[in-house]
Amino acid sequence: MFGFLNKNKGNEENKMVMLTESDVQRLKNNHGVVLFFMNGCGHCTDMKDDWNAAVEECKNNGIGHSSDDFVLGAIENGNKDMFQKHGITTNVSGYPTILYISSENIRQGNTNHEKYENPRKKDEFISWIKDKKNRKKSKTQAVKTNNIGKQIGGGRSRSRSRSNRRKQTRKSKSKRYMKRHTRHHKRTRRQHRHPNILGGGSGCGCGSGSGGLGSLFK
Repeated sequence: MFGFLNKNKGNEENKMVMLTESDVQRLKNNHGVVLFFMNGCGHCTDMKDDWNAAVEECKNNGIGHSSDDFVLGAIENGNKDMFQKHGITTNVSGYPTILYISSENIRQGNTNHEKYENPRKKDEFISWIKDKKNRKKSKTQAVKTNNIGKQIGGGRSRSRSRSNRRKQTRKSKSKRYMKRHTRHHKRTRRQHRHPNILGGGSGCGCGSGSGGLGSLFK
């Protein structure tokens, strides 16, 4: 920790959590909220107490610890070269500036990181920080849900495809059976009507005699 906009170094309440180089390295592969400030800036001085209180409460709730994938802290304008050293370009043109920086934007080369535009008050800071903390989690859950949906959907599609193939196979077999049955039936009728059609004799034999089936087809 280093003093933030505070001439009285002994006053612990006015100290600020400053980002270290390891924090910047961690930010590159994760996400976080960073305050860029300049010593001697009146606006920075006005907001310091609310910002410090907000960061302390977030830290007490497990947001922004070194083991967290979310980085939370501040950087003085004279130390911005740490970001450039690790390939992070920031869109800071004035002070104070609070940015939400994500690894997605860094990989895409997007320097237009989201800026904090709300009132510089403790509760507003906390609300915004928590929202950004949960953003990546929501995206991750959405991706997982989408992938699960695709897997389930793909399984259902394959199941429907197999069912359709079975139905088509049954229909095809049924059609072939009906055709064979129809041809056999027609051939049998011709044999009944013309006993000698297949080379003489009495045909199928059911037409012999006065009371045979042959009389039904005359």
